[in-house]
Amino acid sequence: MDNYKQLLTEYYKKYLNREPDKEGFSHYLSLLERGELNEEKLTNEFINCPEYKIIQQNQEFGNEITVHRDIFFNFISELNDNNISYYFMRGFTSLPEKPDTDIDLVCKLSDWDKFTEIASTHLVLKGDANHGFAEYCDMLYYPYFTPGKVDNSIPNGRFRIDSYNCLHVNSPLNNFETRWTLPEKFNDYVFDRIVEVKYNVKYYIPSAECELVLLVLRDILDLKGSWKKKHIDRINFLKPNCDKKEILKCVDMVLPNAESIVECIYNNTFDNIFNLIMRE
Repeated sequence: MDNYKQLLTEYYKKYLNREPDKEGFSHYLSLLERGELNEEKLTNEFINCPEYKIIQQNQEFGNEITVHRDIFFNFISELNDNNISYYFMRGFTSLPEKPDTDIDLVCKLSDWDKFTEIASTHLVLKGDANHGFAEYCDMLYYPYFTPGKVDNSIPNGRFRIDSYNCLHVNSPLNNFETRWTLPEKFNDYVFDRIVEVKYNVKYYIPSAECELVLLVLRDILDLKGSWKKKHIDRINFLKPNCDKKEILKCVDMVLPNAESIVECIYNNTFDNIFNLIMRE
């Protein structure tokens, strides 16, 4: 068994330029142990897999960051061509050069199956999570990566796209131990107001007001009131371009004490927001 494990690890590095993923490694190891694969058949499995073919197609582009960027925008281009509704929720401010860290992408629920089908032809899925059913759908999370060699000039060594089929967050109702969907009305509202960013390949981001509120929700719910400096900086960058009444409308869809929360946002008293929602 140890020889099979070593062989598989070598093949992942040789053909896919990366460490094995748990799911794929277990699959091939099982086939080897049952005698359904030998080295020749294993080689054919690797050189005929979509990930290897993507790597070969992009080797001509030169440095690795260019390869990863091209793979990423080829993926986005195909989403656009197929009229998939999506937006980048976070992690997009350094595009088109590279992601900030990872890119959080929300896909419209009705387009999710086609989205994952397209993603599988361009990207590598490294695990997935179903957080269970809440309100109107299963809460799905799929982390994708661009294939190829690691480039240390990119956060995570490659483009990482954390993908969601709806807006879901940690719920304060069970001490933040479980997740819950944000109201479907708000989910649809964000989609209705997405903004097109013009580049060689267009992509979509939330309106300034929706992005600001999504950052607030991230820090008070997912991070339990621990505010990231980069999020506060981004909120303060967005505020001059926002309609305060529109922010109030968005907050009122998802949180109690909306007027007080908006005043905290504008007064930069962010730590008070967590106490306002927990009071309810």
